[in-house]
Amino acid sequence: MNALMRALSAEILKLRRTLAVAMVWVTPAVVCFINLMIASDQENTFGSLEDTWMALASNHLSFWTILALPLFITLETALMANAEHSEKAWKHLFAMPLPRWTVYAAKWLVGAGLTAASSLVLVVFTILNGLLIRSMRPDLNLSLDVPVLPFLLVGAKAFVISLFILSIHTYIANRYRSIAVAFGAGMVASVINLAAISSDNGIQYFPWSMPASVLPGMDGIFNVTTITLWALAGAAVTGLFGMILFTRRDVL
Repeated sequence: MNALMRALSAEILKLRRTLAVAMVWVTPAVVCFINLMIASDQENTFGSLEDTWMALASNHLSFWTILALPLFITLETALMANAEHSEKAWKHLFAMPLPRWTVYAAKWLVGAGLTAASSLVLVVFTILNGLLIRSMRPDLNLSLDVPVLPFLLVGAKAFVISLFILSIHTYIANRYRSIAVAFGAGMVASVINLAAISSDNGIQYFPWSMPASVLPGMDGIFNVTTITLWALAGAAVTGLFGMILFTRRDVL
């Protein structure tokens, strides 16, 4: 455990003043800005849903779970791995008196932490965005009774499900030296996701589509608990398998 904490501490120190940290708030900010532009339209962009706050959250979550979250994970894992790839520091790291698995596990844990932080920032920005929209569009009937807890619960579910995506991209980013491979894998998966999201089977079985199952409009269509359990199992198996393959490599 001490070895893991040392590896984790070193990984956190490497993140200081990096783009990876900045993207934690930049990505949710972009999602909220897009929705602010949509809400500034003269028509009621929330449709006929009675709960306007949940309709607003659904708009934000749609952008987040379908497109922004998978790309965010792709970028973060690639940036963290590139710190070692660009400096050819893997041999140095593996020569240190630390078990190899702790280096890989630390990167996964930091990636999970960044994803969790960004999910929380999205919830905060969604609330602030709603209050701003309320002042701009009083006709949308956004009350001051903000459903903070439901927002947090939905954001937490999306984060937990996204750990499956994180495990896949952590291995890809650390396994291949070229950052283009990591970005390419993420882009291809995101394009496929746009097609898979319209399919019931896609949302249930395609890792990059699974977070969309938490959208308010999906209530009753999918068993989110089952999808969450599948995602956690996939994250554990993929993460463990990826760590074993990665740490057994002789030259990186």
